[in-house]
Amino acid sequence: MLVEKILGDVQEHRLPAGRFDVILCWTVLEHLAQPRRALDNLVQSLAPGGLLVIGVPNVLSAKGLVTKFTPMRFHVWFYKSIHGSTAAGHDDVGPFPTYLRMAITPGGLRRYAADNDLAVLHLSTYEGSMQRRARARFGVVGARWRVIRAATIAATLGAIDPGASEVVAIVQKSAVAPGARNGAAAPVPSQVS
Repeated sequence: MLVEKILGDVQEHRLPAGRFDVILCWTVLEHLAQPRRALDNLVQSLAPGGLLVIGVPNVLSAKGLVTKFTPMRFHVWFYKSIHGSTAAGHDDVGPFPTYLRMAITPGGLRRYAADNDLAVLHLSTYEGSMQRRARARFGVVGARWRVIRAATIAATLGAIDPGASEVVAIVQKSAVAPGARNGAAAPVPSQVS
């Protein structure tokens, strides 16, 4: 249930400490100049045992690299021409400026979790629907797609998988409060029904 709506910068607006059982951060971190600051803010606001669910584009994918290294006007053209969004780039309609920092790569998220005593419950990559639609529009499907994907993976020694355009991660804050590490466990948040 939405109790309070906050309009602000998640890198700057301090959220209440230890308050939330679950935080969903989907397609946000790629638009931030300092995603680690946002992650710090979100993690400190998790209750012990709380979950942070993250969805971001994979910086180390063909889509991520093209997005990172092309100008905003190209992104607007792509949304208008390929996806048919006539309002793209105007009146709070995407695309929005992106930074795609290395901190939000799968490896960057794993390192962040390890550095901040978070358990990685799930971390995977997948091909997003926007990329699938663009591939279909340009006829990059079937055997052609399989050859391009295999060649890219081989040429980059596995560093770039064009089919892994998105990342989803679920991390969990320790159920033991930092001050209770002498053996007394903090209560685990109750399930939301």
